[in-house]
Amino acid sequence: AKIIILQNLYAPSMWAIFQMQDLLSIDGRLRREDPADERINNPANPQHYWQYRMHISLEDLLKEDDFNNQVYASVIQTGRG
Repeated sequence: AKIIILQNLYAPSMWAIFQMQDLLSIDGRLRREDPADERINNPANPQHYWQYRMHISLEDLLKEDDFNNQVYASVIQTGRG
């Protein structure tokens, strides 16, 4: 996931937009064990098309210095800072 995120950050496009679960997946402590839990859309279930809920609060995510520094470093490294 980190390589794909970096490839998108290096792209010459004006914007690089990522889903939170893609960013969280670069940190083994923050990503969920089962990738299916990160699924947003389940078209097979007509009652739950869009069901993703983040498993960490934004307040707790702000305290994750290793993760935040890694994302920040990637943004700077790719010239988007």
